[in-house]
Amino acid sequence: MPLALLLLLADPRLLPADATFADLVKAAPAMAAQAPAASRCVFRRTSGVLRLEAALDAGARSAPPADLDAQLAGPLDLALLTRFGPVGSERAGLVLQPLGPTTRALGEGLVPVFFLTDQGLSFSVIARAGTFSGGGARAQRLGAAEKQRVVREVLPRAHGVVVTAEAGVRVRDLVSALELLSGYSGEVVLATPAPPDAERPPPPEARRGRDDDQAPDLCRYGISDIPKGETHGELPMTAANVAVDRMQKAAQEACAGSLGPDGGGVLEVSMRLGKGGEVREACVRKDPAKNAEVRACVLRVVKKTRFPKLKRGTFVNFGTEVRLAPKALVQRAFCD
Repeated sequence: MPLALLLLLADPRLLPADATFADLVKAAPAMAAQAPAASRCVFRRTSGVLRLEAALDAGARSAPPADLDAQLAGPLDLALLTRFGPVGSERAGLVLQPLGPTTRALGEGLVPVFFLTDQGLSFSVIARAGTFSGGGARAQRLGAAEKQRVVREVLPRAHGVVVTAEAGVRVRDLVSALELLSGYSGEVVLATPAPPDAERPPPPEARRGRDDDQAPDLCRYGISDIPKGETHGELPMTAANVAVDRMQKAAQEACAGSLGPDGGGVLEVSMRLGKGGEVREACVRKDPAKNAEVRACVLRVVKKTRFPKLKRGTFVNFGTEVRLAPKALVQRAFCD
């Protein structure tokens, strides 16, 4: 018996060289039952062998369509069905079903979607209805220059990434096309287009816990006053974005352990920076998790972050988002 066949029989998550996206979707429930994921990534590539490492749900999913290009040719609203409720447009023309668990953070911002067809790799976004005029966003075909723009301008702000393909696309080609995600550390979700009559999950239940407006670390209106005797300055935004990215990664690493499986989301943070780039004050404007322990952790990370020196002035009031998700549910595109 050939060695490759022996390996496939021993490990149901190993993918044959000619496996298609339709094969992957069909095999996903059995993979979930027979070989639970052990790592937080979607694919592992070792010595020419491809293994699906993604966390998967046991439920069956609809087979992907043979052709997606016709749908991607015009304006299109998108939605993703998650266990917390639908994410995206209520009038979506294309609804996607994830093959595994997702986090709440996907529902709190723009989510890039990558489509691989026999015509190449295309890109669109999941957003609320009405975000784009004319019936939805237009998918963009990605050449080399467009891929670099997505990596540089879109992925650093993404709340997660969704990946799907036509039925006949080889998984190996999908992996090759997604090399642009190799440096992305956020959540990557495999999904398959759902049929028009697919049952949608009920709206998400309200979260437990409550906001305490009197808590010293909460500030509904942010930090906006001008300190007496000081002048508002200018922050070099390119360097500031680098500091925000560093702060985001540090917060996820330090604070995600305090989240339960249904926790997380996007915290809005307000801060005052001094002329040397130090964080003089910080508070949380919005806390969807309603978790005082998580807020305290995030603010510790924020106050340790060093921003660039101001171009002029003595202070800047500055706001940003911090995205958190349970560590067990955040999977990268590729294993290290």
